[in-house]
Amino acid sequence: MTYLSEIVRIPNLLLVNVCGLKASRHALRSLAMADLGFTELLPSPVVELGDNVLEAHARSHAKTVYHPSGTCKMGRDPPAVVDTQFRVHGRQCQRVADASTMPTVVSGNTNAPCLVIDERCADSILCGAAGAA
Repeated sequence: MTYLSEIVRIPNLLLVNVCGLKASRHALRSLAMADLGFTELLPSPVVELGDNVLEAHARSHAKTVYHPSGTCKMGRDPPAVVDTQFRVHGRQCQRVADASTMPTVVSGNTNAPCLVIDERCADSILCGAAGAA
């Protein structure tokens, strides 16, 4: 699935991407960029492109650089998905231990925070197993 596939239903996201393509294409055709030797390769060096061409390019090439997080809220309130031991509410033997349990996107790479989350989840599993023995 691509970032702007038909499944993604975020209002105006495709329009925002097309507007961004138009702005970046305009900047790339500026004299300053030409003096530096920059030329457009994609979607096309043709100056006038219809929105349908830009939409198709956005659908096939756009992607997110964000590390998804915050989709599985931790807590005890109604919107919470997991408890503090990463157990999914209402499910047995299912846990979520990844960036989705973070409340917001971290400003850096998510690798180290995810390792901490994983270790904490593993500790809660091991402590639970030790307590059951």
